[in-house]
Amino acid sequence: MAISAIKPLLLTTVTSLLAGAVAEHLHIPLPWMLGPLLITALLGMRGVKTAVVEGGRQAGQLVIGLALGHYFTSPVIHAMANDAIWLLLNCLAALSVGLLSMRLLLPHLTRATAFFAMLPGGAAEMAVLGARHGGEPAIIALCHTIRVVLVVSTVPIGMVLSGASGADTYQPLHLTFSASGIALLTIIGVIAGWLCSKAKLPNAWLFGPLLMSVVLTANGLPLSAVPHEVVNMGQWLIGSALGCRFRQGMFSQIRQIAKRIMAAIILSQLLLLAFGLLLAWWHHVSVPTAILATAPGGLAEMCLTARNLHLGVAYITASQLARLVFLLVCSQPLYYLYLRWCNRRG
Repeated sequence: MAISAIKPLLLTTVTSLLAGAVAEHLHIPLPWMLGPLLITALLGMRGVKTAVVEGGRQAGQLVIGLALGHYFTSPVIHAMANDAIWLLLNCLAALSVGLLSMRLLLPHLTRATAFFAMLPGGAAEMAVLGARHGGEPAIIALCHTIRVVLVVSTVPIGMVLSGASGADTYQPLHLTFSASGIALLTIIGVIAGWLCSKAKLPNAWLFGPLLMSVVLTANGLPLSAVPHEVVNMGQWLIGSALGCRFRQGMFSQIRQIAKRIMAAIILSQLLLLAFGLLLAWWHHVSVPTAILATAPGGLAEMCLTARNLHLGVAYITASQLARLVFLLVCSQPLYYLYLRWCNRRG
C-alpha cells in the first residue's frame, strides 16, 4: 500500500518538475505553472495515476499570497480606494456574463447546476453552494476546472505573443532577503491561512497570507523579500494540483453536452475580454492590465501572470479578489432572485 501510494507521487513530482524546466527553457509564460499543469492533466486523462502532496496547493497559494502582498504599499492602497466603482463594475460584469452563458446549458442541466457552474468564482465554493441547492457538484467543479485551465493556458501566452509588457505605476517594493524575516512572514501567513480556513473564507490559504502581507507592507513592515525560486515552487505546487484534477473518463458524464459547456466557457471568456477592452477605454488603464483584471481565471493564476509581465499587479489582484468575494457572498441571494424570476415567467 505504501509503495502504491508513493509511486504516483514520485511520478507526478519528477514529470512535473521536468515539464516546468522545459517550459522555462522554451520561454513559455508561467512555465512552472503551465508545464506541470499540462503534463499532469495529460497523464491523468491517459489513465496514469497522478498525485500531489496533501496540502501542496495550499502551500503554493500561501507563497503567492505573501509575494503579491508586497505590491500594496500605502500609496497604492489609496489609489485602489479611488477605483472602488470600477471594481464593482467588474463584479457586476462577471455576474452578468455568468447569467448569460448559463443559458446555453439550461436545456440539459438543472438550473442550480447551470447557475453555479457559470459564475466565475472558486471551484470548490461554487460546487458546495450548488450542491446545497440541488445542483450536481461534480459537474460544477468540472466546469470551473475547465474554465481556469482554458484561461490560464491561453491568456498568458496571448499576452506574450502580443508583446504586452508593464508600464503601470504599481511596482513591488525593492526588498532584500532576510532569513529571520521570511521565517516570521511565513509563520504569520500560516496562522492567517489557518484562521481563514476555519472561518470558511474563499481561497483561505491565498486570502489570509495576502491580507497579512498587505497589512505589513502598507505599514512599512514587509519583513523580507520572497525569493524568486520560492515563487516558482508556489507556481509548481498550484499547477500540479490543478492538473491532477483530470482523470480518465471524467468527461464521459458530460459527453452529450461537452460542446455546450465549452461554448459557454468560451463565450464567457470572450465577453469578459470585450468588457476588459471597454474598461481600458473608460478607465484609462492599460489594455493588458484591464484584460487580466477581468479574465475569468483563478485569482492566483491571473495575478502571477501580471507579476511575471510587470503589469498592474495591485489593481489586478484587487479586481480578482473583489469579484471572488462578491460572487461568494451574493450568489445564494441572487439564485433565489433568479428562481423567483423564473417562476414569474412560468
